[in-house]
Amino acid sequence: MKSQENVFKDPFQLARQVFQQLRSGTLMALKEKLGAHILIQNERMTLRYRGFVWPSAPGVRFGNKPPTLEAVNSVIKKARGKSSPDPNGVPCLLYKRCPNVLKWLHKILRSVSNNLMISEQWMIAEGVNIPKEQNN
Repeated sequence: MKSQENVFKDPFQLARQVFQQLRSGTLMALKEKLGAHILIQNERMTLRYRGFVWPSAPGVRFGNKPPTLEAVNSVIKKARGKSSPDPNGVPCLLYKRCPNVLKWLHKILRSVSNNLMISEQWMIAEGVNIPKEQNN
């Protein structure tokens, strides 16, 4: 009876527990070595596409209008509830269930768009290195 309750309570969590694969180890790479490797790969790609011809300017201009509340709301509605939180640690579920927080987010995005001032933190990309699964 308890296992049946677990299935209905959170089927995705139960599936993760049943099908979880064992990890074979930890990622043993220094951040500097990994960064150097990525730079080398990037240089190889630029050499490969040296003769690349850039396309002409698009016929339709990109919309530079600030995002509307409806547009922000539609993006949040499309996001999965179980998706991982942003780098700031705020889960998407918070925006779905708290409309005032969503309005606050919209206000920030509109301000960024109007003032053309983007935070330096928004310009930084993050990568997650995931070790291979066991016996793969």
